[in-house]
Amino acid sequence: MVLSLNRTYVKRIVFRKFIAMIRQLLGQPQTESAGRWDIGTAHLQYDSIEDWMTGENVPLEFIKEPDPILRDKYIRQYGELRRHLYAKHVGTLSPDVQQAIHQGCHPSQSHRFADDAQPYCELLQRHLATLGVDMSNVQLGWYHMDRIVLTVETPKQFDVASSRGLPWLFQGFEVKYISTAGKDVAEDL
Repeated sequence: MVLSLNRTYVKRIVFRKFIAMIRQLLGQPQTESAGRWDIGTAHLQYDSIEDWMTGENVPLEFIKEPDPILRDKYIRQYGELRRHLYAKHVGTLSPDVQQAIHQGCHPSQSHRFADDAQPYCELLQRHLATLGVDMSNVQLGWYHMDRIVLTVETPKQFDVASSRGLPWLFQGFEVKYISTAGKDVAEDL
């Protein structure tokens, strides 16, 4: 019995190595492909997601890319770049805020810190005003994985896509911009 279990185990390992070798020969990404030498890190040179998409000719709806190899590449690079940009952002924050983030007690890291997160709405609103953007409604957004983001409701005439330079990270929080264009239609019904 033990011998047959060992054979089964060995067969699985050999099979996985064989599949990995075939994928490598065919140029398909591996499941643990992040950081491999043959994939590169050129995408980490960009200062924003928009710059990466423009610089690498990434389509706006890359998640729907029909080529699975290209789609996997875009998704992997997108995730790696977001983590890289967040780490750079954290590096610009005060040592106290950095420590809070690393210890998991920053207000953005749990719904239970909502009371501590609320003042950041006003801080972001003031920051946006210094950029010449009048956003009257900044509120907490309760997102999956127990995190809090700052949600900015944009006026109808405001086009987020053409407004480069708006922060998507602020004081350790992710910032989401939500258009209010469809709100009036729903309220009129």
